[in-house]
Amino acid sequence: MFWVWLVFVFYAMFLAPGKGFASDPIIQGLLQGKFSEVEPLVVTVFMFLGLFPLLFAALLLPVDRDNMPAWPFILGAFALGAFSLLPYFFLRKGHHRPVSRSPRGIHALLSSKAFSLLLMIMALASLTYLGHGFSLHSYWRAFQDSKLVSVMTVDFFILLWLSFYTMDSIYNIKDMRWLSLVPVIGPLMLRWKK
Repeated sequence: MFWVWLVFVFYAMFLAPGKGFASDPIIQGLLQGKFSEVEPLVVTVFMFLGLFPLLFAALLLPVDRDNMPAWPFILGAFALGAFSLLPYFFLRKGHHRPVSRSPRGIHALLSSKAFSLLLMIMALASLTYLGHGFSLHSYWRAFQDSKLVSVMTVDFFILLWLSFYTMDSIYNIKDMRWLSLVPVIGPLMLRWKK
């Protein structure tokens, strides 16, 4: 995991193609909420990046018994995505405390089917932008022209892989684990099944 994090940091700083954040019109469109001016697939990936930290809060905090607390990394993920979550996975040692760190109320909320259902609804709502039509060619052009799009695309795939890894290594789910590759919705369905 450390090497994935290091390569990702190096990619974001030196290799990612496109305009820098200050001069990128896609960033301006996303931050100002002018989603109609941005490729719908870019908007959808951007929205999912906001849901992944909530997913990892739901997956990690209720079982947070490791030597390294998960909550600072999850909080960081709201701004930094996989840049923040990857260090949690390579710093944790797997030593288990007798009880979870999360207060009972937070544990109950994040473990509830209602919270999972809300996340699933938000994920499905994020997919509605694709209903306006999308173009892989336009997305590829945005990937090449915008540093944000290139970094957030790699971030999306790393977070997808981390959700698969979480379901496999922490939840020990082997049956239908391919479902965890369905962004946000898949891991929540697998957790319900368990």
